[in-house]
Amino acid sequence: MQPLSCIILAGGLSVRMGRDKALLPICQQHDLLTHMVNLAGSAGAANILVSRSPALQAEALSYIPFIADYYPQQGPLAGLQACIPECKYERILVLPVDMPALNKDVLQILLSSTTSACFKGYELPLLIVADSGQRDQLQRFLNEQLQNANARRSIRSMLHFLQVNELPVMHEQSMLNTNSPEQWQLFLSLKDELQPDVAKGNNQH
Repeated sequence: MQPLSCIILAGGLSVRMGRDKALLPICQQHDLLTHMVNLAGSAGAANILVSRSPALQAEALSYIPFIADYYPQQGPLAGLQACIPECKYERILVLPVDMPALNKDVLQILLSSTTSACFKGYELPLLIVADSGQRDQLQRFLNEQLQNANARRSIRSMLHFLQVNELPVMHEQSMLNTNSPEQWQLFLSLKDELQPDVAKGNNQH
């Protein structure tokens, strides 16, 4: 397996959820952020970064770098702009903290791509494949987006810039997003089916 970095986007305001999504308890042992860190490791990431204020870093994750945005409250592009320069490898997996139904098998489909890729109809998870020159170009694009008040500042615009390969979705339920209390409750009702190991509290890797 080629070396892999992973960025977990966990710096959002969680306005719709009404509480910090990263701290939602997914099982007795772990919150959602810890679960996503474990998932990144199981997918083969040897270099994991969390886009989140270091002031919010829990002791249990003290071994993972938490990286603050240079452009606060500017959305996921700001998190990527701060984290990408800290990634050690050319292949970078980007995971949102609020897709708890993702699993190793789904991510392996994404990681099988030799170029930047996402799943059709979904902006995340995302695989970025960029050598040093391409990474510099991506950083310039992100800086321009974040410094321009009229820019879209959307992940979709970055996907267009990267010319990502869109892969077919094989497991639609695994793409469940949990932005609101209702979506979180839906995930919990399906958790035994979607993540049996998590339901048993066995998501250590």
